[in-house]
Amino acid sequence: MRNSITVPVKACDVFGIFGSPAQHFMRPTFLFSALLVSVSFTALSQSDVLDSLNREYSSAEADTTKINILLDIVTEYDFSDTSGLEVAKKAYTMSQNVESEQIKSLAKAKLGLFYYEMNIDSGGLLLDQAIREFEEINLASRISDTYWNMSNIQQKRNSNDSAIYFLNKSLTNAIDNEYNFGIAEANYSLGLIFNIRGKNSLALRHSIEARDYYEKDGKRKEVSQALNQIGIVYDYMGLYAEAVENYLRAREIAIETQDTQGEILIINNLGVVYDNMNNPDAALEYYEEALEKSGIFEFIEDEATLLNNISYIYMRKGDTLQAKKALWKALRIGDENGIACFEQYPQEGLGSLYVALNQLDSAGYYLDKALINGIECEDVGVLTSVYKSMGQLFEKRGELNSALRAFNKSLELAKEADLNNDLKGTLLALYNFHKNQGNITTALSYLESYRVLSDSLQETKNIEKANQLAAEYEFRKQVEAVRAEQLANEMALEEKIEAQNRERMFILLALVLVFLLLLTLGRSYFLIQKQNKKLKWLNEEKNTLMGVVAHDLRNPLNMIKGLMQLVVGVKTVSEEEDSEKYLHLIKLSTQKMTDMIDKVLDISAIENMKVNLNMSKEDLTKLLTRSTENFEHLAAKKDIKIEQVYDTGSACYSEVDSNYFEQVMDNLISNGIKFSDPGKKLTINVKNEEGFQVVSVKDEGPGISEEEQKNLFNRFKTLAAKPTSNEQSTGLGLSIVKKFVTAMGGEIFCESELGIGTTFFLKFKEA
Repeated sequence: MRNSITVPVKACDVFGIFGSPAQHFMRPTFLFSALLVSVSFTALSQSDVLDSLNREYSSAEADTTKINILLDIVTEYDFSDTSGLEVAKKAYTMSQNVESEQIKSLAKAKLGLFYYEMNIDSGGLLLDQAIREFEEINLASRISDTYWNMSNIQQKRNSNDSAIYFLNKSLTNAIDNEYNFGIAEANYSLGLIFNIRGKNSLALRHSIEARDYYEKDGKRKEVSQALNQIGIVYDYMGLYAEAVENYLRAREIAIETQDTQGEILIINNLGVVYDNMNNPDAALEYYEEALEKSGIFEFIEDEATLLNNISYIYMRKGDTLQAKKALWKALRIGDENGIACFEQYPQEGLGSLYVALNQLDSAGYYLDKALINGIECEDVGVLTSVYKSMGQLFEKRGELNSALRAFNKSLELAKEADLNNDLKGTLLALYNFHKNQGNITTALSYLESYRVLSDSLQETKNIEKANQLAAEYEFRKQVEAVRAEQLANEMALEEKIEAQNRERMFILLALVLVFLLLLTLGRSYFLIQKQNKKLKWLNEEKNTLMGVVAHDLRNPLNMIKGLMQLVVGVKTVSEEEDSEKYLHLIKLSTQKMTDMIDKVLDISAIENMKVNLNMSKEDLTKLLTRSTENFEHLAAKKDIKIEQVYDTGSACYSEVDSNYFEQVMDNLISNGIKFSDPGKKLTINVKNEEGFQVVSVKDEGPGISEEEQKNLFNRFKTLAAKPTSNEQSTGLGLSIVKKFVTAMGGEIFCESELGIGTTFFLKFKEA
């Protein structure tokens, strides 16, 4: 069985600006892992397959059957695995005692590949013999597969010339024998290698051939991978519209084939394209979506890639601390998991960052490492960026001749590989270099070349087309979602009509029975109808309470989620101290959720049609302070300031249920944050007025019209104002607040002015 290849991941070229124009630097063009590896299975799934095959082997009687099962077992191991080698040896030994030439050749090829991977001399000899035997018994596909696997092994050794040699032999054999899958696989691997080497015309030709032959062979998942690789090549060449078009088609197929990891890589590459088009916000959305999915499914290598990419968004935004954290984490993940041909990317990123920060010794250390690894992996993209960053480093050290040589090397590689984005970055770096040296004429010539590439009408049209394609894709998804919803509604309506018809029939039958039985069944019918109404009402009340808990649980859940993100990234002592605070808040939020669930699950609350209260004398200032602290991190994310204007040292006592009071405040504070724009202020106060404690929550949101204020506390009434960051809103919140405040003997009302903001007031008797 042929080993599948990893979908390549690439990062983009962006400019991070720190200080003077001479400090511009470009992100490395990044093709993740030239190494071809087997399809990733979890240890559990591989164990299940091996257990099943071992059971089959134990029950098999014929030697030929046993050998075939052993060969199937071998496919579950990497060729470097000594356990797999022992199975291959056993299959080969047993094959010598059977008459089937095909089984003998297959066993010989499998054992040869293990020896070849482990650099055992007899490996090549066994493979040559197996290939000749495949020719004699007309097993052309096995010849192509064997050459392909040999190229795979050569690529793991970074021997790409040897890999190309074997791939060409695999391709020739597959073409001669019309073996479509073999043609596709060889072309795909050639496209991958040529892309790494910067031979984009060859990479594009082979990748398109791979796509076409995968389609002929009906390999939908592989078609998605080929489209992804085509998109990578187009992105390298600066053809963004073509890249986006191929990525979107690849993503649709990945979703269709449930290829989650492939979809993650494609989402990452869409982020790369938008970063290349100078749209970092859109790029960050794609990166964060892919990072969330990779975390859920524990795709460690993808997480490292995405952290590397996200670091450059931080650089662009000027957040060097977060950029360094992301790059160090990516480098650590790569080291811990032995990800081949990866470490040069975070190394180049750290080197470029330290150049911009004038930490030249650290910059030189990381750039030297990135250069060594880039040369070893033959990665033209990363080498182009490394030489440019080294040029900037030499310039800052005053080694001007070395700087110019490094810049020219970067320019040469970018031109040879048709790396449009890298080329622009190097041209700008050369402009800054010559300008700083007073070579104005030379500097202007490089600036003009940069402007021709950056401001060309063709590139503008290309970006517009790419944005249009993405918008059309999103629109198409929305239309499909609407259609699906419409179909679901139609089915629900049909079911409802059928239910109504059945109900009418039951009612008619009941009427007939009432008519026949007269007074005897009349009384029973009356009691049943009355009971049904009560049950229906109780069911509605139950649904309302379920809505209450679903709504109110969202706040502590979101709080826990946000706090856990803060705790997970803890590294320093100060952060550990902060984490104690966050863990305490998590504990409080968890206890709050438990209390809420206990109250909702109390059946007497439904049957008695009232809320169960635990009233006690409480200091409202302490409760307000606790609720405010719970929302500090959420407000900070939107740059909203929560201001407490009351004296936290003064007590304001009232008889309330502390749990319900906190739920009321959670709703009001979260609404204030939700409907306020970034940079606004939320003011919280409590004061004594004529024997009452009056709590106020004032926001600077859009305000509420007089008409809408009439329905403000009704269930499922949503207002014209919308959350400013697409937060969830069910329409239940203020109805819940009203119910709880009334149950505690308080009053709630609001004052609002459109365009100015809204203030909610809670009024409780002084205790």
